[in-house]
Amino acid sequence: MIDRDTAKSLVLRYLSTLPPKDGSEWAIEDEKTTELDDVWMFCWTLKKLIERSGKRPGMVGNYPILVDKADGSLYAWTMLEPLDRLLEKLRHDKTALPRLNPEGG
Repeated sequence: MIDRDTAKSLVLRYLSTLPPKDGSEWAIEDEKTTELDDVWMFCWTLKKLIERSGKRPGMVGNYPILVDKADGSLYAWTMLEPLDRLLEKLRHDKTALPRLNPEGG
């Protein structure tokens, strides 16, 4: 079973493979991390947006990353389909989901 810290480290490893934008690295919005039955869901944006004091971080066109609690696989939720349908696919046909490589590429 993958715990929150392990899941977060997998997502951070994946984010480290993405090129920075506007001179800022990517970071996880911890307060938006959600635990669901089968996955951890992480929202992310630019680190500089998170660090702005007194202002809510803005999104920059990214998508939530889901981490399978069973095996640590990373999946992109493009938000083009309802989350409950995506979770159903995760339970029954993981090959139907867009998988992310935590090592990049």
